Amino acid sequence: MWIERTTYSTAYKLPGILRWFEVKSVSTEEVSPLENAMETMQLTNEKISSMVQRHLSDPNLHINPLSMLLNGIVDPAVMGGFANYEKAFFNDKYMQENPEDLDKIDKLKELIAWQVR
Repeated sequence: MWIERTTYSTAYKLPGILRWFEVKSVSTEEVSPLENAMETMQLTNEKISSMVQRHLSDPNLHINPLSMLLNGIVDPAVMGGFANYEKAFFNDKYMQENPEDLDKIDKLKELIAWQVR
């Protein structure tokens, strides 16, 4: 799924006391499905790492949120998890049709491997 990401730069910092802020510039960026997969995996890995660090620093924290996060990754009930990334991007057809994405595919593989180890 392609994503269009639009960024607005305002004349003043948000939040503020005004009801509206003048928009100084607008930039739009298209994010490919592969780039979206990489961003999603990176954010998930950061979330896992953060939770693990919190639990290492405070063993008295409830383990339930971490357990739920890991369970959702290992056995995803929604959207199929990274198995869908493997089907979509790790096949010979996609790699032959998109040779410019080979570096991104390798990065996505590294991000998935980080979760598995």
